[in-house]
Amino acid sequence: MRVKSESRRLAIVDAARQVFSETGFESASMNEIARRVGFSKATVYNYFSSKEEVFLSVMETFARRQLAEAFNALEAEGDLLPLLKNFSETYLQSITEPEILALEKIVAHEAHRSKIGQFFYEHGPKRGLTKLENFLEQHIKKGNLCSAEPRVCAQHFLALIIAEYYDPLFLNAIERPDPDELKASAARAVDVFLRAYRP
Repeated sequence: MRVKSESRRLAIVDAARQVFSETGFESASMNEIARRVGFSKATVYNYFSSKEEVFLSVMETFARRQLAEAFNALEAEGDLLPLLKNFSETYLQSITEPEILALEKIVAHEAHRSKIGQFFYEHGPKRGLTKLENFLEQHIKKGNLCSAEPRVCAQHFLALIIAEYYDPLFLNAIERPDPDELKASAARAVDVFLRAYRP
């Protein structure tokens, strides 16, 4: 009986992330993932039953790792403005990382013929939206934001954060802006959001 270890599973996931990012979902193979990680194909199949299962694990693990800093910022205590700025800057930097964009393109391509899109939404964007919703609801109750539906409020804020750069980056229409440009864009999103929702 083969003994599974978390370190081996994560090694497979990291190797698979590189393969999927470089070749796309269709061209990726379990053989290449096994070769990249340096394990036998049998070992990889001992952890994951299919390429789809590996990809779902890649999405969950990598998205959680990349976006954890942004959403952890929502758990901090302090005034609303610096908390919103910290979240928006960190979120925008993360969501525009080339590897995140590459994986999201794969999700978009595969969503119509599998449950990959649904899985990604449930384990990524939806969880993040709920965290932001809960954070904003607390500040609505404190009177720091005007009375509003917290989920819609959260959706508006996320839309403002990605408004300037996400679509053209996703479509390879522009080069990724430097960190200062992304920081300025995030600050503008906070400004517009507070103009709409501050009492």
